[in-house]
Amino acid sequence: MKRLHRGNWTTTLLGLTALLFGSLFLTVAPISAAPPDNAEWELTFEDEFNGDSVDWDVWVSQAGPRGGAHIEGRWPENNVVKDGFLYQVTKRENPPRGAMEWSTAHIWTNFTQQYGYFECRMKYGHYLNNAFWLYRPPGQYPTPPFFEIDINEGHTPYEVTNNYHFYHIYEGDPPPGQHYSSGHRVDVSDMVQKPLDEEFHLYACEWNEDIIVWYLDGQPTRVLRNPNSFAPADVRLSTVITGAALERDGMKLNDMEGVSMVTDWVRVYKKVRDLRKPELPEPQVYQVPQVEKMDRQVEPSESKTSTLRETFELTLDGGLPEGFKVGSGAPGVAPAPAGGSSKALQLGPQDYTYYMFEKPISGRFEIELDYYGTDLRKDLLLATIGKFDESDPNARENSYYTSGVGAYISWDGRFITYYREATRTFVPFGQREIRKWTSGRFVFDVRNNVFDYYSGSDNQEFRSGGEFRHSQPAVWGIALRNRGQGKSAYIDNLTVRVYEDAYEANGETSKGPGPIGKMNPPQDVFAIINLEEGATRAAGMTANYTSVPDQLLGSEAVIVRRVSATEAPVPWTLAVSQLVTVYLLVQERGDPGLPAEWEKTDMTATWKAGEHSYKDIVYRRDFEAGEVDIPTHQGKMGEWSAFPHVVIVKSCP
Repeated sequence: MKRLHRGNWTTTLLGLTALLFGSLFLTVAPISAAPPDNAEWELTFEDEFNGDSVDWDVWVSQAGPRGGAHIEGRWPENNVVKDGFLYQVTKRENPPRGAMEWSTAHIWTNFTQQYGYFECRMKYGHYLNNAFWLYRPPGQYPTPPFFEIDINEGHTPYEVTNNYHFYHIYEGDPPPGQHYSSGHRVDVSDMVQKPLDEEFHLYACEWNEDIIVWYLDGQPTRVLRNPNSFAPADVRLSTVITGAALERDGMKLNDMEGVSMVTDWVRVYKKVRDLRKPELPEPQVYQVPQVEKMDRQVEPSESKTSTLRETFELTLDGGLPEGFKVGSGAPGVAPAPAGGSSKALQLGPQDYTYYMFEKPISGRFEIELDYYGTDLRKDLLLATIGKFDESDPNARENSYYTSGVGAYISWDGRFITYYREATRTFVPFGQREIRKWTSGRFVFDVRNNVFDYYSGSDNQEFRSGGEFRHSQPAVWGIALRNRGQGKSAYIDNLTVRVYEDAYEANGETSKGPGPIGKMNPPQDVFAIINLEEGATRAAGMTANYTSVPDQLLGSEAVIVRRVSATEAPVPWTLAVSQLVTVYLLVQERGDPGLPAEWEKTDMTATWKAGEHSYKDIVYRRDFEAGEVDIPTHQGKMGEWSAFPHVVIVKSCP
């Protein structure tokens, strides 16, 4: 339903009345309001709130408590029309109403429209979440797509937030599908003269098949390629009590009594025709996550032996089977969710358990398990781990990550993902089920630091695969952790099978550079590189050399991963079979505390981590055949510890 347009004479009259009657009325500074002039538009909906109440033939109100952990209900009476304005009033309910002591407001239109220009003139309520938005929610609309365009979801004093939410329907998924969101928060203190609760401003968006453009007072604040909103939506005005804003400003909840978001008018336009191409920034693009398909990387084998098979049936509730140890939290066996066996391993949020093998695996092996997740958010983490000091509580609690993590596989949202260190992103390689027991098999090749994933009938159908997070010469155990904040994950029928080449190397020896025989680096996490421009500075990290000394260029070098950024690297040893010269590339910053026998040379190398550049000083020392002690770098730069040394071993003539 359209409302009559209130002209400039009305605005002027209200301003004069306010001068006469003081705080009884709001003063309204005129703001030029019109859709973008790159097109011709037709007005399709307008409400000027001219009457003495909300027109409930046009609007619908929420009438009940909010869900979740919110502290308020929302009722029609909180929407008050007075003097040409809609006040969405915050109230303290005494006695409580709907079990809530506070109430706010939320209304939406019977009117819907697909595409157009949507605008309102509004003044924030202090501390509130002030929202003007478009919505096509699941449940209210029978068919996808389902989405939400937050034209503004802002907070005082200067925050404008242009959010986009949508549900993506994957193949085989029933609606509503997987929820995704893309937030965009803007500090507009340089665009306005006063805090947003002291002045009216125009909040708007232009929505078409290709892009969504958000505006404040006619100026674009965000441009997004339209990911999913290809159906009609309604128009909404709502408020929420924002505890974080109260805490930030040192205010109390009682200060919310009577605080209102004030709306002057809402207008909707439909595009008649384009006049010219608008001048806008390049649109942001939201990439919907999809499964990455990889070819098979690990040759499976029929010749394999079970080294672990655990059904959890013989373990007391709350306990762990033999060999499983607590890393953190309270992991334990519990009754299994429906559809499984009688018992399963339960991992509550942040619970962590690990299992160490009798001897390290350096070849091929597989892990098969049944999984049950109760929340469509991140929960289970499966990782292969290296050797660590189990007597050290910190190392024990963080060994799923800090002790030479190899494969790092996470059940996250709709997907099973692995962590790709090069891009620092989780990459989907399989889809997961929620509230349903599913099974999967992972086949690992430790020598090449890759894995494949199988599911389907008897877990024989190859799906895809991934890579290890860090180079891992040997797997000493497996980690199972719930990374989520919400609900429990369950594991059952956990089996580890080793292939015929699983122990070809025992994880303690490696074919090394030059005359090196046996290596014993910390946590057995190391890699061998050719020292050249672009070579990795620290194993498993994004840090690369930009220059190296000519004398050492092309040399084989041993690098050790930085196990902790706040603790000094630990010393380690290697064995040599003849007289050698050992070179250490030592980070320049901080005193490394090297023994006096190490001679400082004139050679230096430079490297870059992120946007920061660093320098290595080169030290040298001769050793007879036998063990070579590689010292630690004891330097500290504030709270950060220096990087481990890079080691080069050269035969002496």
